[in-house]
Amino acid sequence: SLMTYRNLNNYIAEVNHIRHSRDVFRALDQTLSTIKDAEIGYRGFELTKDTIFLEPYYHSVNTITGEIRTLDSLVKDNVVVSKKVDTLEILINRQFNIIHKILPLKNSGPLSSKENALLLAGRNNMNEIRSVIKRIRDVESKIFEVSLSSESDFRNIAPIALLLFTLTALIGVSLLFSKVNDALDK
Repeated sequence: SLMTYRNLNNYIAEVNHIRHSRDVFRALDQTLSTIKDAEIGYRGFELTKDTIFLEPYYHSVNTITGEIRTLDSLVKDNVVVSKKVDTLEILINRQFNIIHKILPLKNSGPLSSKENALLLAGRNNMNEIRSVIKRIRDVESKIFEVSLSSESDFRNIAPIALLLFTLTALIGVSLLFSKVNDALDK
């Protein structure tokens, strides 16, 4: 019974690790989507000067902090990934600062050298954001694969172990019953 209990607890722990990894993947996707929405919004505004295009940008500004907090809380037990999330937060803040500097610039012709420099900095920073997210995803993918393999092993072993322990218990009870029956017959 103790072995079955331990096996079942290990199985449950691995299933929880798998769910946790999926939550991390979802949070990473949401964070990247939010920063992309900000980029698309401000670029649409830059092209059209229609403030309707800034709605995704403002929405992103309001939601990104919560998304980073969620991601940070999901990875707080993994020091390596937690440091990468800290780096990601710095890069995201830098990206919003770049966008914030670009928005007030008047673009009515060829781009000024300042606008070009900011756009290039924004592009390079977005590439860094994608790179950090990929590194976090790679680390979490390794954890996910190990958990998935362990979960599969525990799931396959659990019924066999339960059957063996049940048979052992039945044999033990049968032997005990036989000994008691023999003792009563004497």
